Amino acid sequence: MNRENRFAKLNISRLKQLKLSKGVIQAPFSSLKHYGERFVFTSWSDEHLPDTLWAALIITELGRERGLATFRHALNKLHELRNEIGDFCLTHTDLSKLDYVVFSAIFQNLSEDTKSSLVPLLLLDCLPDKEHWRLFLNGAPNDTDWSRLAFAIAKCFDHQSDEATDCRWLRLMSLFVLERIHVPGEMAEEIVHYPNRGDLRAVRPTIRATEAAFRMARAKVSDTPSWIDSFWSECMEKTACLPQFWKVENDINIDANVVVEEIIKIYDELIDHFFKTMSTTAVDAKHDGAFGLVLFSLQVCLFAAKGNYDRTIVGRMLLRTCVETFITLRFLASKDDPTIWLQYRNYGSGQNKLAFLKNFEQSEQTFIDIEELHRLANEDRWMEFLDIKLGSWSDKNLRKMAEESGAKDIYDKYYDALSGFVHGTWGAVRATCLTECANPLHRFHRVPVPPRADLKSVLVDICKLVNRCLDELTGLYPTFKPRLKSHHVK
Repeated sequence: MNRENRFAKLNISRLKQLKLSKGVIQAPFSSLKHYGERFVFTSWSDEHLPDTLWAALIITELGRERGLATFRHALNKLHELRNEIGDFCLTHTDLSKLDYVVFSAIFQNLSEDTKSSLVPLLLLDCLPDKEHWRLFLNGAPNDTDWSRLAFAIAKCFDHQSDEATDCRWLRLMSLFVLERIHVPGEMAEEIVHYPNRGDLRAVRPTIRATEAAFRMARAKVSDTPSWIDSFWSECMEKTACLPQFWKVENDINIDANVVVEEIIKIYDELIDHFFKTMSTTAVDAKHDGAFGLVLFSLQVCLFAAKGNYDRTIVGRMLLRTCVETFITLRFLASKDDPTIWLQYRNYGSGQNKLAFLKNFEQSEQTFIDIEELHRLANEDRWMEFLDIKLGSWSDKNLRKMAEESGAKDIYDKYYDALSGFVHGTWGAVRATCLTECANPLHRFHRVPVPPRADLKSVLVDICKLVNRCLDELTGLYPTFKPRLKSHHVK
């Protein structure tokens, strides 16, 4: 299945459907309220799956048909005992509050193999109803039972999975049989007779939504049981992390050596074109700027290919640089105003002056070349006459420049995906330095990975942007035909 079809079937709000408010693009459900107050959100996997662990074990070990039949037996007994039980749900927390006689009465119909499937519960010291289960179950757990717990957690971790929906149905039905909730007749019939009544494509979401609504309502009056944190801590202490390494799929391989050879050739030809189109030795902001930006993009491409950086963090930084370089050139070319070309040049000189003034009295050795900064700041005029412009050189952000120059497609495609690699925001850090732990008992948390050089290559994207920079230059100084070729793709 291709990417477009896969995500088209998911319930995802499109960007154009979301509202922008005070610099924040709001999530569809972020403003939901319940009786004038914001919902108390709870996590199925973090908070409520552990509390329904006995059900998760049954549904994953016995299969759906037998598992749901077992749930119905427990619900029938719960209904018979409803006068002895208050606000209750078939969770470990509520089961721990029962007298053992009532507890054993609820589960008295469990077969021996069903009881065997629940033995892994006895591994957990934190389980609030562990003593009930110890008295009720036959046998003792062993170390291999951790894998059974892990399997149950894995199958039910996604709140929309079949197994999780079955467990959530059990929680919801606990409230039904105790007559704590009421829903319209036809809806109740489909829930009660799940999964044998109605269209499951509608019934299953209804069950999940109803269970979540009542769970959040209960959360307003009772916090998550403290033992839940102990459960995850115990799992972490008693089982090992399993770092998951993902294989890059559908990557486009490109022959970096051929790219390097071709860039060097184009670079030399571009230098020749520079001299052929040069008309003055005076300051020529347009000519220097246009050629400089294209040569800059070629150098970025050269070192991305030659240094094998295209599959690393550095490669994404280089691609991000190419994006801004192209949009800047496109904006300058579309305006093609001598004043704007000079504005671009003066801004860069002013930044050299600013860097010089901030660093020339420093004695610490760094990469900064004070002599070069001073020379460049004074290149066009004595820097005592040179203003330092702060903010954007064009008084527009990159998005606005892209919009005005017809390069919004490039901005939308690359900018948000790449900027985090320049600024070190969480998305980029997460994608390159951490991976999932494949142990379900660790909640698939994040663990460090060795430095990555296996990301999807950015070299094809950089080559395309270089070619678009060359297109802009050809429009300004006809005609320069050499381009990076598509035949490099293996």
